[in-house]
Amino acid sequence: MNKILSLFLGLVLFSAPVFSQNKAVADTLARIDSLLAHWNTHTPGGVLTIARGEKILYNKAAGMADLEHHIAITPATLFEAGSVSKQFTATAILILAEQGKLSLDDDVRKYVPELPDYGAVIKIRHMLAHTSGLKDWGSVAIFGGWPRGTRTYTQDHAREIIFRQKSLNFTPGTMYSYSNSNYTLLATIVERVTKETLAAFTRKHIFERVGMRSTQWRDEFRRIVSGRAIAYEKKGRSYQQDMPFENTHGHAGLLTTTQDLLTWLRYWADGKYGQQLLTMRERQGIINDGSSIAYAEGAVRVTEVNGVREVAHSGATAGYRAWLAYYPTKDLSVVYLSNDGSTVPTSSVGKKIAELFFGKSESTVATDTASKPAFKPDVAAYKELAGKYYSEEADALFTVQVKDDKIVLFRSPATHITLHAVAADTFEVGSSITFHFIRNKKKKVTGFTASVERAQNIVFNRLP
Repeated sequence: MNKILSLFLGLVLFSAPVFSQNKAVADTLARIDSLLAHWNTHTPGGVLTIARGEKILYNKAAGMADLEHHIAITPATLFEAGSVSKQFTATAILILAEQGKLSLDDDVRKYVPELPDYGAVIKIRHMLAHTSGLKDWGSVAIFGGWPRGTRTYTQDHAREIIFRQKSLNFTPGTMYSYSNSNYTLLATIVERVTKETLAAFTRKHIFERVGMRSTQWRDEFRRIVSGRAIAYEKKGRSYQQDMPFENTHGHAGLLTTTQDLLTWLRYWADGKYGQQLLTMRERQGIINDGSSIAYAEGAVRVTEVNGVREVAHSGATAGYRAWLAYYPTKDLSVVYLSNDGSTVPTSSVGKKIAELFFGKSESTVATDTASKPAFKPDVAAYKELAGKYYSEEADALFTVQVKDDKIVLFRSPATHITLHAVAADTFEVGSSITFHFIRNKKKKVTGFTASVERAQNIVFNRLP
């Protein structure tokens, strides 16, 4: 692999005569090409750009930016970067910290007093590293009947959901849990400290300074953006549009190109933001027991691939996908943007590219554990659970019904879900949503909690 890599890194994509003389390099390029081979003139697609230092090694576009008007993707096509966007909000915060306009140890409520007092301080650095315990507002919205993609959410809508939460997922600083609420509020802090919009501040201090000429925020989804790819998702054998028709941004919403993101990585690599900001950007989060996590304060994950340090982040919003990675010891940059929401996870694409350069990492195969015997519920007790339940946190009203010896959660004709019992008073929907009914000291059912990965214990109180 080292021989292949050294040969490959000295060449540029379109040096065909040289490639024909070196089968090893041609094979390596063919393996990279295979990652884009499933795209054609009848599918969405993407752009993959790889560079070593300032030298472009691979820059290829495939598929269509607009299937309806038959417009092909080019290396200059704009895509939405999903959660890769977070590092630009994080950098805005780090710039303000460097300027002394805020401290990463400040209580978030100093700038966002509308956030409830949970009895424990949430620091800005907690939000940067997703150790705040804040429930993900989009996950809460699922229980309200309006998951993201079904209505036009704004920053105010997102904040309203965040401010309604009566509890946290956990005590700040005790663990890591990814939550978009962190970056919605970080964007709010940028705007309140600077008295500018996030778009205006980042344009001046990041995009123009770095030279990201095509980059902007999707802070008004109706705005016409020239050269933007439409996002798609596959349904059956055909594609349909899957666009983020919302104005929430900061956690996502960055419109950009692979070249602009490459320029961004190069700016950091060349030390143009200075050592202090670079140190903050790659400083991994520390939880209260002193252990570190992979997620760093600059909204990047710092890990290793077969012994090679990787600074990276993936992104997914609606039908857009993104991957951004830098390998400092190799001065290697990898940028991938796509408008095909039906493709494999972008982290998988990033992993495959890294393996081509650095080989496969050793992995530990988990051993099978004995399966637990199926829980046998007391069906006769189901009638105690029937009733109406309301959550102020989710702004949702559910009716629990008993039908044919089954518990059914009913909100509307469009929401009629059968719950699967897994323990006494505990039910699941699939493997991602858990409902646990609460009883008082007299064993009377007073409500239930609903939990998903990013939003735990949303309270529903039983109505009289």
